[in-house]
Amino acid sequence: MKYIIRIMFYVYLSIFNVLNFGQSKSYTKVIKVKINGTPGKDCDFAGNRAIEDAIESIHDASENKRYEILIYPGIYKALDTSEFNSAGSFSGNYAFIRGKDYVSIKGTVRDSVIIDGELPDNLGKNFSYASYSTLFWNANQASIENLTIIAKNLRYPIHMDGSRLGMEYTYNKLKNLKLLHLGNSNDALNWKSYHPLGLGMSNGQVLEVDSSYFQSTTWPLYVHNNKNFTKRAKLIFNDCIFVGLGDQKLLAMFQNLGSQKSDEVIINNCTWNKGYIMQADDWPYLPTSLENQSYNHCNFKIKGSGNSPFLWESSFKGETLKITSNSVDGTVRFDPKCSAFPLIIKDKHYKIGKYVKYNGEIEDEGYSYRDGSGSIKGYATGYLDVGDEPTYDNTYIKSLGKRLGDCSAHHKILVVIINGKKYKIIFNKNYAGTGLHNPWAPSDYSNDQIIALMNKVLGTVANISLYAVGNDYYPEFSDYLDTLKSSENIEKGMVVVKNKSGELKIATKDDREIFGVALDDVIAGKMGRVLMKGYISSDQTQRFCVLLKTNLPIKEGEKFGISQIPGILSNSASLKFFTAISDHVLAFSLK
Repeated sequence: MKYIIRIMFYVYLSIFNVLNFGQSKSYTKVIKVKINGTPGKDCDFAGNRAIEDAIESIHDASENKRYEILIYPGIYKALDTSEFNSAGSFSGNYAFIRGKDYVSIKGTVRDSVIIDGELPDNLGKNFSYASYSTLFWNANQASIENLTIIAKNLRYPIHMDGSRLGMEYTYNKLKNLKLLHLGNSNDALNWKSYHPLGLGMSNGQVLEVDSSYFQSTTWPLYVHNNKNFTKRAKLIFNDCIFVGLGDQKLLAMFQNLGSQKSDEVIINNCTWNKGYIMQADDWPYLPTSLENQSYNHCNFKIKGSGNSPFLWESSFKGETLKITSNSVDGTVRFDPKCSAFPLIIKDKHYKIGKYVKYNGEIEDEGYSYRDGSGSIKGYATGYLDVGDEPTYDNTYIKSLGKRLGDCSAHHKILVVIINGKKYKIIFNKNYAGTGLHNPWAPSDYSNDQIIALMNKVLGTVANISLYAVGNDYYPEFSDYLDTLKSSENIEKGMVVVKNKSGELKIATKDDREIFGVALDDVIAGKMGRVLMKGYISSDQTQRFCVLLKTNLPIKEGEKFGISQIPGILSNSASLKFFTAISDHVLAFSLK
């Protein structure tokens, strides 16, 4: 019996060892670094280059064998081009310290562990200051924590940019950092992007930043994606402080370069100073094939809560054809069977079936439409980019003329149905002309010329224009933005309140509280977005603005309330909810 029990014990022990030790366990080896230490006695590496020396000594880092470089107080400086010599540096991409996969660096005290990169500003006006960064950190599973990192007369304190695939599916974490770009001067002014973190996201990359401080002499938050992602990238900021010292009041720039995914920027419980403007654009838009010319150039989706107020400004191309009815309660549709429809209107990637968007707009057959109601006009919008500007490789491939091509022998027809009546727009010329077989030459007929010909057919019943769909996007901060059903027609820019049923209605001069500003034209019974607090422009050329009784310039400190005209602001109102914080910018909040 004892023999059997012993056998069973050894079998159990063997199974336990296989389950628990058959695979190598992950562990982290710590390497100590001191600026004035003694290697082998109180540290492993010492001296000004000790951090990089420690990283370069590691050749076996892996998912199951990670390293942490523990850095003790001191200032590690790179003040000459010869000191930007980390292993892997090459022309155009020099760094004082360069990251490695599964190798993290951690300071003992954030304000006492300082990595400082600075070049002289008299190296010549043609010297490439843009080629030098304090840290270059294209490394997977490699965190940076408890450090102060500085750049002056350089590109960035930390540079992370692997183009489309260089940091594909990687994860990094930055925690409790102080990142300072002190600006560039004299010869170094040939590089003007003084951002604390230079960040270009790769396909499927995730970067999380916690409890960190960003300071710039211009604007402190900057990120761009890259082209043709298959999985969205994600950037997360939690409990961070952003300080921009520039005069433009700019806080952030989000550059959408054509990932064609809904890349996420999540910002939670972050604060910023006088720089409060968030901007987004699509320069340079990188996709060059016709297949990848998306009609919606806004790829970053910005989410979160608990942040300082901001003003949103976007400037996207990705221009589609939009046909707007001039009739009350007008309707616009396309005949999907006509020959020009797949050439200049239809997104061939559309999902079969109808999809109702937040504002009542319906996606169907590869385009979208919404019927009019009262003063809110009906329209239909194509889902192809037909802009006539060149692509990134300077080819002309997507304009109306290039998409229509030579229609002189075989005419193309676009059938537009307005208020139930069909209008046939016949294309019967060689619109591409000399550019028909030459992608480097534009079309003989410009977009403006072709649209003028189309409008001539429609006469006064409707109007055709180009529309950049991406500019309809607004950051989705849950404590700033809400989407609610409306009890009546509301024009975008009107101030609104909620009725007893919780539905939106236009604010009047007698309302003692407001709910916010409508960001869209909202039809009665449909949903619409409302900005509930924060900053809103009074500039009527902006996509998102509040309506004023007069379009005269406003002055800082001026206060506004609801005028005699419901939903419209006036500085002569008795109850005032809005305060001008600068020319064309009003601040408001809920009581």
